[in-house]
Amino acid sequence: MLGIGAIVILLLVLGYYVMTSLTRVETPQDLPAETVTVTSDFKGVVTSVNLEQIIADGPALIQFTTDAGTNLTIALPSMGSLLCSASDSVASAGSIEVGARIEVRGETSDEGYLVPCDDTSHYLRVIE
Repeated sequence: MLGIGAIVILLLVLGYYVMTSLTRVETPQDLPAETVTVTSDFKGVVTSVNLEQIIADGPALIQFTTDAGTNLTIALPSMGSLLCSASDSVASAGSIEVGARIEVRGETSDEGYLVPCDDTSHYLRVIE
């Protein structure tokens, strides 16, 4: 009798182990921090227009000095520019000249560029 009882207990323990290991939900210990996007508005004067990377489907880089005196760089995508959410509100990089006064709304990329393309509320305009 003792042998059958031991087998029953062993089967119960084994069944419990299998059931709990199959239904256990594992959660990662180190979850990445939630990414927060910040939309920013600036006005300023263009100090440089770099169109060299467009040849290799890179972005046009427009440097400008804000009214507050901060130097920023705008990155306008060349490849897929028609897929830009704000394509109707973003001036062509070729139409922006050094010395032009601009206003821009966009989000900061991981590279530190201001990108006015990720939302329909974004824009890049030459102002008088």
